[in-house]
Amino acid sequence: MVNKVENTSFTEVFVAVMGTSPAVLSECLFYYYTPYYKQKRQFSEIKVITTTKGRDLLVQTLFVEGVLEKLESALGLKEGSIPFTESDIVIIENETTGEGIQDLLTSEENEAASNMISNWIKHYTDMDDVRLTATVAGGRKTQSAIMALAFQLYGRTQDELIHIIAPDE
Repeated sequence: MVNKVENTSFTEVFVAVMGTSPAVLSECLFYYYTPYYKQKRQFSEIKVITTTKGRDLLVQTLFVEGVLEKLESALGLKEGSIPFTESDIVIIENETTGEGIQDLLTSEENEAASNMISNWIKHYTDMDDVRLTATVAGGRKTQSAIMALAFQLYGRTQDELIHIIAPDE
C-alpha cells in the first residue's frame, strides 16, 4: 500500500529488532493500525531481525497461538491484512558458519547483529520510494543501540525511528 506524505508517495516498510518479547511487534502494529493514536499507517512489508530463540517465540506467539489473527480481529481488519509471515523473520547468522545465532552473547555474535541490522536499514534507505519505520524497542540493548546508530547513519527525512511504550491498562 502506498501512503501520501507531504505530496509524496512512499512504500511503507517497518523493521523491528526482537529478542524474547514478541509483544514488542504487536504493540507497534497496534499503534499504527488503530485509529486511536491517529497514526494510521499500513505497511507493505514488515521485517523482524532476531535470533533463532526470538524466532521460535515469535512463531509460537503470533502464528501458533494466533496473536496476529486476534490483533487483526480486534482492529476490525480482515485476516491477512497485516503483511507479516514467518518468511519475514530475519535470523541473525554467524558470519563464519552461516548458522542462525541463538542469542547475542559474544562480541562476534553482536558484530554479526550489527552488520545485519545496518545492512537491512541501508537496503531500505537506499530506495527513494520507501519510507522506513523502525523501532528501538525489542531485543538486547545492543540491538536497540545498533538500530539507533544505523538510523543516524542512513535515516532520511521521511524515515521514522520510534519507541512505543504501551500504557499500563
